[in-house]
Amino acid sequence: MPIHVAIMMRPYLQMILEGRKTIESRLTVRPLVPYSAIKPGERIFFKQSAGPFMATAIAEEVHFFDQLTPAKVAELRKRFNDQVCGDAQFWEWKRDSKYATFTRLTKVQPISVGPKMEPSRGPAWFVLPDGAAPPVPVMFEVTLTDGALKNGYVRITKRTHEFAARHYGGATQAEAGEPITLLLPGGDVVETDIVSNHMLRWRGWRDVFAAASAKADDVVRFVQVDERRYRVSVIRK
Repeated sequence: MPIHVAIMMRPYLQMILEGRKTIESRLTVRPLVPYSAIKPGERIFFKQSAGPFMATAIAEEVHFFDQLTPAKVAELRKRFNDQVCGDAQFWEWKRDSKYATFTRLTKVQPISVGPKMEPSRGPAWFVLPDGAAPPVPVMFEVTLTDGALKNGYVRITKRTHEFAARHYGGATQAEAGEPITLLLPGGDVVETDIVSNHMLRWRGWRDVFAAASAKADDVVRFVQVDERRYRVSVIRK
């Protein structure tokens, strides 16, 4: 299965990482990749133009369009722009495109390392063999409920992510397992184990939720840094 490298401006990359931009669009006059070259399930590495790799995601859905006219491009803008997040200048720039690819993204996570490749020198999308992909860190998300927000907890079931057995403990502090380390959004670092009911024993989540103005259906994202450390962020839906 091939992998993909998409090069884009930093503001759009930030919107992908924040969960606001959920569809990546490519509109071209000629049938350039990723047109007809990407399938659902394939991984995309996102690189800032003249900058570093910043994100990776999986293609969840892919839509191809051809024989476009300015009127059809306007229809695509109306249909997709809530997820594409293009401004008026972007759509004016793309009005004469003949081909388009719209890729819905899932499992977005931040990265700092991407495939090794030569400088782009013009093209903004590359298709590479699977062997070019670097290891991608473990990432998982927990959707917040009204109960979690009200009572200040995060429950990570084994269906979401299974920690090593030594990190699970009993109901009391005396029965605590070996802790994991959480790197919180504000820079604080806490250690906690996982209680047998899958809740993280640390219960300082109310402050984290309040700082992010979190609401039900937002998610807490965990990205594994190493064997026992996880970087935590709250993603607004």
